[in-house]
Amino acid sequence: NPSFTPYLKLGGEPLTDFARIADDFREHLTLLIVEVLDPSRPFRPTDDPRTCTSCPYYALCFQ
Repeated sequence: NPSFTPYLKLGGEPLTDFARIADDFREHLTLLIVEVLDPSRPFRPTDDPRTCTSCPYYALCFQ
């Protein structure tokens, strides 16, 4: 595929320098992990079964 590029896109532009966004990425990832591991927040399946059609974890919850 001649249009293939191994780079992620950020704002429509190839991200060739991860260091440029590393601090923001780390901050957002940390917040997400804290949220997922917070026992006071319920973790429940989606209410929209269409989401499950492409979910790699379908076999775990059988939603």
